[in-house]
Amino acid sequence: GVQTCALPICFPVTIATREVIGGAGLAFGGENPEKDLAEKLSGLIESPGERKRLRKAARERAERNYSWEKVTDRYEEILKELAPAKK
Repeated sequence: GVQTCALPICFPVTIATREVIGGAGLAFGGENPEKDLAEKLSGLIESPGERKRLRKAARERAERNYSWEKVTDRYEEILKELAPAKK
């Protein structure tokens, strides 16, 4: 995904996107989402430090939560919870 590419992310405000991206991106929305997105992108263009911070946060979040090992471990946990216990 985009996070593993270590790119700054702007995302629409939804429960799902907030859960996946967390603080590793900039949310946009509100009454005028196009204007809010434009403001977020302008801010990123003008702030190399913020771009760097978001790139680093995105990469770290992806590695911590969404590596294949983490994802498969979580699936295994879920399947064990759902499977009937053997006697």
